Amino acid sequence: MVRGAAAGFAARLLVSASALAQLLGTAADVAVLGATPNVTNTGLSVIPGNVGVWPALSITGFPPGSIVPGTGFLHFGDTIAQQAQSDTTTAYTTLAGLSGTSIPPALGGQTLTPGVYSAGAADLTGTLTLNGPGLYVIQTTALTT
Repeated sequence: MVRGAAAGFAARLLVSASALAQLLGTAADVAVLGATPNVTNTGLSVIPGNVGVWPALSITGFPPGSIVPGTGFLHFGDTIAQQAQSDTTTAYTTLAGLSGTSIPPALGGQTLTPGVYSAGAADLTGTLTLNGPGLYVIQTTALTT
């Protein structure tokens, strides 16, 4: 399990790689991105991509955690992590500003098609089915799993 800073917003993106890269900018190449106080890995996680932290400087738990060879590096408060944080903020602001269709906060048992949804303080106990390719944005004020 990898822990880091979390925002009160969840977005699930099932889009083409080029569309995802356009939306996320440099953050598309980062598998784990934390802010403060740090990024902490607590097990044998295998991460397929970069792991970064900004503005904090601490990443712990590697090893025992590892990055899939050839997919990324650890970025301790460097310019790559800083730009990824900036691009993540831009993507968040863009997605949070979209107008969503209200859905019940109990996400388990629902089937959604591509779109923008607002669920308030949501919980995910059970299966949430995302039916079809496209962009899924699920805006929440909190998410309990």
